[in-house]
Amino acid sequence: MSDRGQPRWSTGVDIEAALALIDEWIVPQGPAGAGAVVWHRGEVVASRYAGEARPGVPVTAETIFGMASITKPIAATTVMTLVERGLVSLDESVVRLVPDFRMRPGEDGTGIVPELERMRPTITVRQLLAHASGLPEDLAARDDRYPEPTDLDTIVTAMCRAPLQSAPGARVRYSNTGYGVVTRLVEEVTGESFWTVTRRNVLDPLGLPDIVARPGADLAIRLAIVGDAAQAGTAVEMYNSDYWRSLAVPWGGLFGTPAAAVRFAAAFLS
Repeated sequence: MSDRGQPRWSTGVDIEAALALIDEWIVPQGPAGAGAVVWHRGEVVASRYAGEARPGVPVTAETIFGMASITKPIAATTVMTLVERGLVSLDESVVRLVPDFRMRPGEDGTGIVPELERMRPTITVRQLLAHASGLPEDLAARDDRYPEPTDLDTIVTAMCRAPLQSAPGARVRYSNTGYGVVTRLVEEVTGESFWTVTRRNVLDPLGLPDIVARPGADLAIRLAIVGDAAQAGTAVEMYNSDYWRSLAVPWGGLFGTPAAAVRFAAAFLS
């Protein structure tokens, strides 16, 4: 920002006025709080925070939001660090790297289309990352996912064994399930937990301590409550329950500040 509080670049747009529009989002039928950050030429040049993170606690630059599916690009970057190290090839067959990804005939025939399953060995790491593997979106509809406390390893194993819904590479089908398989792939290749690898290979090198998996009690005061969460009011409420936060699903379980999220995105700019 300049000394007068105006952006240091000329865009023909009043950035501060544009950011101030988020104040109008904070209405009874909208979000309780929001934050926005503008990155330009290597730095955060403007930001705006409005509303409450939780009752009585205003949103600030320190507020940590549920990142939901912004988790996926970070998970994909973890895989790409393994590609850089020559541990994984993007066009490698996933079944070679992830034994659990091989369909076991006779275990459960529900939803299986034999002609699709014969194509399973052709699915590549690239197709998993690009939502083109043919796997379903998830194990169930949004409001029916993980209705009882379940550990991440059990969920990922079920995702590895999920039947294909379309031919690999034939169409884009947004898939949490594919990123469940990515989770197992990283752990099989490295012998370490997914988040250990992500922290060491991605988050720490980029200087992102404000993007976290499994936020503990020390961060509780900084966490924003997510509105309209699935399983609201239960012990497994998405994003807001201790259970969900500790589950840390690599397709939607990270938490972070807007500034940390934009800093991650900026790492891909030339």
